[in-house]
Amino acid sequence: MPASDRLTADVCVIGGGPAGSTAAHRLAAHGYNVCLLEREAFPRPRVGESLPAGILPLLDTLGVRERVEGAGFLRPRAALVRWAEPSAEERVHPGPPGLQVDRGRFDALLLDGARAAGARVLQPATVGRRLGDDGKEWTLPIRIAGSHATLSARYIVDATGRGGVVPGRRLRASAPTLALYGYWRDTAIDGPETRVDAGDREWYWCAPLAGGTVAAAVFVDPKRVSSDRAGDIETLYRDLLARSDLVRGCLDGELISAVTACDASCVHAAEPVGDRFIRVGDACFAMDPLSSQGVQSAIVSGLQAAIVVNTVLARPENAALAMSFYRDRQSEKLVRHCQTSARFYAEKAAMSDQPFWHDRSAGALQLGEAQSATDALAGDCRVGLSDAAEVLDVPAIEGDFVVSMPGIAHPALDGPMTFLGSTPVKPLLDAMAPDMTADDLIRAWSMLVPPGDATALMSWLWSRQIIVSSPMPNNDIPRESC
Repeated sequence: MPASDRLTADVCVIGGGPAGSTAAHRLAAHGYNVCLLEREAFPRPRVGESLPAGILPLLDTLGVRERVEGAGFLRPRAALVRWAEPSAEERVHPGPPGLQVDRGRFDALLLDGARAAGARVLQPATVGRRLGDDGKEWTLPIRIAGSHATLSARYIVDATGRGGVVPGRRLRASAPTLALYGYWRDTAIDGPETRVDAGDREWYWCAPLAGGTVAAAVFVDPKRVSSDRAGDIETLYRDLLARSDLVRGCLDGELISAVTACDASCVHAAEPVGDRFIRVGDACFAMDPLSSQGVQSAIVSGLQAAIVVNTVLARPENAALAMSFYRDRQSEKLVRHCQTSARFYAEKAAMSDQPFWHDRSAGALQLGEAQSATDALAGDCRVGLSDAAEVLDVPAIEGDFVVSMPGIAHPALDGPMTFLGSTPVKPLLDAMAPDMTADDLIRAWSMLVPPGDATALMSWLWSRQIIVSSPMPNNDIPRESC
């Protein structure tokens, strides 16, 4: 093989979706030789998506927000939702509007950002099934524009979606769900609002896009797409759309794409990270689309993965710490997402006897408000950390690396916290002393953060019983007095 057919990189990112482009962007910005392989030419067909406003700071981090906001995507301030209610209601999004994007164009903008940051993009490029691994570097057989080549890389970022390219088990975390979707034009769908509708044993998502097109999807149990209808998915899709008051207006227009069926189940990788690979986006954790958080979650995973890879390659002594950090974050995200999705499905299941809803609401916990102390906090109340709180060292992000930092663990928290707001836990803990009153501690913390923030931190910790009343040595101040 000619030398020109042998390529090298520090990091090979496989997949050019939001997660892969993000990881490649950040790693290239750190100075690594990054090669991104994407099998399809862009813009590639992808169902449109509603992105929450929370994605905007992430786009700022990548330096692409201005380009994305200037791309002409719709910015709806509300959604039309009929879920557990008998009729549709308008739900106004708090804060700035999000984005209703054509994923083909959106993904291309992110990939352009990675290329501008210095990542080498090979597209279209496919990776062979047999990855070589000598314990020090990967050898990937690739095909680019009809020619064969070999790429050697120290590290792989697997961003290939639900299939994954690095071998490993994938586990289902929900009932199996199939999405049927297509694109329409000249429809009777008025306004820019996303539409979400719960049917008898299916649910619908519909979003107008820039240029007058509309994306519409139906989510069903795969058993409804039986083998005898495998060649007639479009008829089933149209039949289902006709049952939705919110979405049937698509049928007044023209279907301008093939109807596509794809897996929409919640699945995750058994091992999100290894010594020389990391999975991001759907290759790590594919969310239930009901959350509308998939793209945002993918970008976050790409940002976190870049920091993990940077730590592994630049500070190998902290590699185990970095991998532990990533596993913990993915585990927390999985548990939180499954519980949230199950509670949404449970709202509909309470009104329906259909297995579709009950299967997807299984295991939902009825979580109430954050645990609250029953006592009001008086300024002269002596306070201290609860016996249920534990101070321990946990992996956390500091700058562009994963490091070990002191954190607080408590049953009221999803996991150990190394920051309270934007303030590291350590200086707050160092400021605590025996026999301090609430006012004493707020004054001490006001030397570290603005006074109003110090009061808010105290209230937050007290409401969750992480800080509790601490009696005087003679025990003559009962808890009830606080």
